[in-house]
Amino acid sequence: LGWLRARSYRLGVLSDGSLVSQQAKAHALRLDEWFDPVLFTASRQEGFLKPGTLGFELIATKWGLPNAELAYIADNPLKDFVGPRKLGWLTIRLRVPGQLRFALEPAGDGDEPDVEVADAASLLDYLR
Repeated sequence: LGWLRARSYRLGVLSDGSLVSQQAKAHALRLDEWFDPVLFTASRQEGFLKPGTLGFELIATKWGLPNAELAYIADNPLKDFVGPRKLGWLTIRLRVPGQLRFALEPAGDGDEPDVEVADAASLLDYLR
């Protein structure tokens, strides 16, 4: 995160799940120190839930950047990549051995990420 911030990357979070548990995780991890915005889809209307596009659109608008300049990094091929791909974002799957969703495969066309990396070092290499 420090490497990305030092290079003026903008970092945001779009998180699905129970609002109380997602807020507790965000607080425990101090996400607001690294990410802006930190959006919880459970606190918004239905179209914000992944695979919807509203959360991604809100982030792009907040940052004032075109979709073609944005990337989304996530781990769940069943819902994470559909929305941002529809908008033209680059999608990157961080697929680390031992990870909860490591064995999941995309369900069909449009679910797969543009790029898959196996660790944070590979992710930084790709972003360079």
